[in-house]
Amino acid sequence: MGVQLSLTDQGWEINDLPGWDAWSFVVSLDRRCVTVIAPPGQMVTAPMWRRMPIGTALRFVTDARQQDIFKALAVAEDAATQRRPYGGSNEHTWAVVAAYRDALACDLTPVPALAARFKTSERTAERWIADARRAGHLADYWTEKREAAQR
Repeated sequence: MGVQLSLTDQGWEINDLPGWDAWSFVVSLDRRCVTVIAPPGQMVTAPMWRRMPIGTALRFVTDARQQDIFKALAVAEDAATQRRPYGGSNEHTWAVVAAYRDALACDLTPVPALAARFKTSERTAERWIADARRAGHLADYWTEKREAAQR
């Protein structure tokens, strides 16, 4: 039937991974925990545990989250119509900073995320990020990424 992915209160539930029919893998929302649910009457053995596709389950969740986030960023009405005023503005710079940090918090690459959110080219998004850094509102990529992980 194919892999089924759904969002539940416990996290992302993945059913019917290839070779694991009737098994469920639930990845917590923060992706720090994976719960394996065996089919009724089946026990998890050590050899079976070593073969479990935990990495595959995590990749499915990461791909689904990124697709959902890119769609959400692309259809945000206020951001889609927001353009940078000629010569820039402080409000626009702060909107770029917020979008940049949102992208990092969601494990997205900031430049494509900003381009999608503001419906502009990646080159323009890069310039806006550089402007925010020159203004002192953004640190370098690795510092921002480290801080996003701590939030």
